[in-house]
Amino acid sequence: MIHPGTWSTRSCRRILDTASAQADAIEVAGASCGDVPASPALVERTRAIKRACFRYAVPLRAAALQFPLLSHPRRALAGTAASWADPLIDAHVHYWRVDRGDYDRLTPDQPLCRDYLPADAAPLFEAAGIEGIVLVQAAATEAETRFMLSLGDADPRVRGVVGWIDMMAPDAPDHLADLARNPLLRGIRPMWQDIGDDAWLLRPEQDAAYRAVVELGLAFDALARVRHLAHLPRLIERHPDLPIVIDHAAKPGIAAGRHAEWRAGMEALASFPHVRCKFSGLVTEAAPGGPLDAIRPYADTLLELFGPQRLIFGSDWPVLTTRQDYATWWDWSHRLLAQLSPADRDAVFGRNAVAFYGLRGAGAATGSTLA
Repeated sequence: MIHPGTWSTRSCRRILDTASAQADAIEVAGASCGDVPASPALVERTRAIKRACFRYAVPLRAAALQFPLLSHPRRALAGTAASWADPLIDAHVHYWRVDRGDYDRLTPDQPLCRDYLPADAAPLFEAAGIEGIVLVQAAATEAETRFMLSLGDADPRVRGVVGWIDMMAPDAPDHLADLARNPLLRGIRPMWQDIGDDAWLLRPEQDAAYRAVVELGLAFDALARVRHLAHLPRLIERHPDLPIVIDHAAKPGIAAGRHAEWRAGMEALASFPHVRCKFSGLVTEAAPGGPLDAIRPYADTLLELFGPQRLIFGSDWPVLTTRQDYATWWDWSHRLLAQLSPADRDAVFGRNAVAFYGLRGAGAATGSTLA
């Protein structure tokens, strides 16, 4: 059933009428249906329809019910639409291989203690129309960063990697420069949430590493919790040209109802116009099985404080799966941001990530392999 008021019939008609005409032309040309592989051109047209439906807040399944074009096995690969340059980007994804041995937090009794690799995620990204991802470190080792870079070299969907270095090491800038020889490296992230000293990021021994991040044109992911928020303004004031994004909205403790304390800290950070925030990790902060409405006040606060031009969508897959599946968070994130204009949705779900990290385009050369 198509719910009224969630999308514009006129807009959909305009987009899909063009698709219908091209579908008929392809049928006349004898295009096959069933499981015959589609040509790259047809796949690109399919992605264009997904982007069009996304832009007008049209669920693809609902569009297929209303317009048989999209449910027809031949025509589903034949449509076209206005082409938008902004790709759909998931800016927070983890891959890992357990037998590497550098994931100390994974123990055999945990559901996440298994391999999560590109082949596992590909069907999820295809279903959502995700065209690019940012891989983010999950282990405090340079070896894992090189592993992620090697995965990115082999997978064009990986547009960037946020890695790890020992920021306290005297030669940290040299290590970072070596990793950055591969242009897929777009930032670094220390495991701040696991460090006992809440003010650890302010230690002067790390100043050279921060300077190297800026000089190399990289970004800094702040893996913060609510208890860290009071320290981040001092870091920003000390390094005002450091591009910073707050991962997972600083893990606001939704299940514990810590909205007021969290909001005060985030409001201080939002006062710095260059600070960005990831629209991610909210599901895992809610109680298991919690409803969408438990997350809504936090999503509304993020929109109020940062606006759509400073929020960056991410899934935190596969950690996400401890609470919900990928498709559910993809759907919920759209519903939480349904009030945005098409241009603002494009920003949150792609353009902001590309601009903040300086992500590579599809098909771009990736540089040397460091694995």
